[in-house]
Amino acid sequence: ARLRLGLQSLDYNPNGMDSTCPALSFDRLYERAAPALYAWARIRMQRATVGMDAEYLLQEVWLRAMRRRATYDPDRTDFRAWTIGIAKHVLLEEYRRRARTGAPAGPRTAPEDCPDSVTSIGTRLARDEALQRFLDSVGELDSEDRMLLLHCGFEGYTTAEAATRLGIGAEAAKKRWQRLRARLGERSDMFALLVQGD
Repeated sequence: ARLRLGLQSLDYNPNGMDSTCPALSFDRLYERAAPALYAWARIRMQRATVGMDAEYLLQEVWLRAMRRRATYDPDRTDFRAWTIGIAKHVLLEEYRRRARTGAPAGPRTAPEDCPDSVTSIGTRLARDEALQRFLDSVGELDSEDRMLLLHCGFEGYTTAEAATRLGIGAEAAKKRWQRLRARLGERSDMFALLVQGD
């Protein structure tokens, strides 16, 4: 699929890696993973009250990923899954911070040490009409289908693993995931953002 970000466009690979050029720079890998990471953040935070928005989360994940880039092993996990794992920790820390301090919710300003090239990615994604249509479609789903989408479509869990996390039967989860993929595939050209698992 081809995702347009402002004046530029990227050949989107759900795993973030380019089979024709495995030695992509860190920034290039992050730029390719960013649409899925942004969508994941928007969906994950849709019903939560946290002191950040998806654009801030992308910036914070980039900073942490840069500090930990030496630990990334492409033989063990794809880049997108790795950054989503970092994003989960960022959100968990924010939930704990708010529970501890009672800090009011509201978007934060960009981290001072985050370069403009990274902040602009979030800005372009926030304005991307195709991505917004996809998120609007997701917003129409019930809470269980949204969680199934997060687990299987973005976080890379199998339907059996997602069923355990959701407390439903494995066969039911598999059938729901198949219907959900068909529904989203018919309604959005952002279907390529999803992991194409079982």
